[in-house]
Amino acid sequence: MELYLLSQGVLRDYDTYFSCVVAAPSAEAAQRMHPDSYHVWGASGWETPSGNPTDWSSWPTIDNVSVTHIGTASADITESKVICANLYAG
Repeated sequence: MELYLLSQGVLRDYDTYFSCVVAAPSAEAAQRMHPDSYHVWGASGWETPSGNPTDWSSWPTIDNVSVTHIGTASADITESKVICANLYAG
């Protein structure tokens, strides 16, 4: 697993995420991760794990997410996950 910094600059309101650090096998997989660890990127955009579309607007579409490789995760991290996230709480 690799470590990636995900950041965005299009949503700047209360209750939106500014950035997060994730463990993922690739930059493409990281880009499809949501900082809340709940929503998943699907055919219609952000969805619930059961596949229901959501209007959740705390994180932009994946084309507005910047991905920066920042290192390699420790050997005990064997699956994708959010390590930490930066939320503008309101």
